[in-house]
Amino acid sequence: LNLGTDFDIPVQREQLNFIRATDNIVLTVWRVTVSNAKSRPVTVRVIEPIPGSWEIAKESHPHTKENAGSALWILEIPAKGKTVLEYSARVTM
Repeated sequence: LNLGTDFDIPVQREQLNFIRATDNIVLTVWRVTVSNAKSRPVTVRVIEPIPGSWEIAKESHPHTKENAGSALWILEIPAKGKTVLEYSARVTM
């Protein structure tokens, strides 16, 4: 997660779960919370690097495949509010 420099839009990223299903398959669950202290709504691009061959199994917001190694979510953050992105990924290494 490459964070920008706008201190009015803090981002918190936490891994909620990690399961090694097999020697080469990993299941992960992440939560990304983006807050907005501004008095106007903002649009934020969340680009998550995901190594290997991957698929998003479940997500709170729709993503697009930015490239082979990353997923992209475009989130609308309300003024003086926050948006929470949760997703689970199945990664084959």
